[in-house]
Amino acid sequence: MGGLFSLALKRDGSIVAWGLDEAGQLSSPNEGFYTAIAAGESHGLALEEDGSIVAWGWNDDGQALSPKGNDYVAIAAGGNLSLALKTDGRIVSWGHDYGRAPEENGFTAIATGGVHSLALREDGSVAAWGNNMRGQTEAPEGEGFVAIAAGAGHSLALEKDGSITSWGWNRAGQATPPAGIAYFVIAAGGYQSFAIRSRNDLDGSTESEPDEGENSEHHGVEEHPR
Repeated sequence: MGGLFSLALKRDGSIVAWGLDEAGQLSSPNEGFYTAIAAGESHGLALEEDGSIVAWGWNDDGQALSPKGNDYVAIAAGGNLSLALKTDGRIVSWGHDYGRAPEENGFTAIATGGVHSLALREDGSVAAWGNNMRGQTEAPEGEGFVAIAAGAGHSLALEKDGSITSWGWNRAGQATPPAGIAYFVIAAGGYQSFAIRSRNDLDGSTESEPDEGENSEHHGVEEHPR
């Protein structure tokens, strides 16, 4: 979900877009097979089956320019910023300069919010950069995280035991995580956060393993903090 528009990826690899279209953000590609999508404030990204990236929509900061190459495995879109993760674990960023991404390799996941970004290392530690006016880049120390999400001015990280850590802007309680250790999916919006809890936990069990095929990674990108 972007600023005032949304994208959805169908099982046949096609993209559906709806919402406000003042900058062409609904002009998603209608050919090709896509494996991932991301929505910024007014631009969209799509990852093709061959590892290349297509971008469209608002481009005042170059955020809708597609990078060259076909060695990408993940994408994320923020306010006026785009990120991509390469096969060797390096991060490529383009668009508005909210701070330079780490130049090391070995990252496994990326997320970008309104004006900041996150990346998850192979060892389970979290890197954060960008605008820190709400403390959203003050990532927790340590290892053992398995997923990350970035909102407008707050950040989330899922620990391997199923608990959630959060930091940054908390105006609406979006950085106050729920108690418990049975979560396996997290997502961050502009002023809200989401998590999916294990069905076993809902039944009173303490187990927190997700069903086979469910994914614990989600890259949240929404609007600018006000």
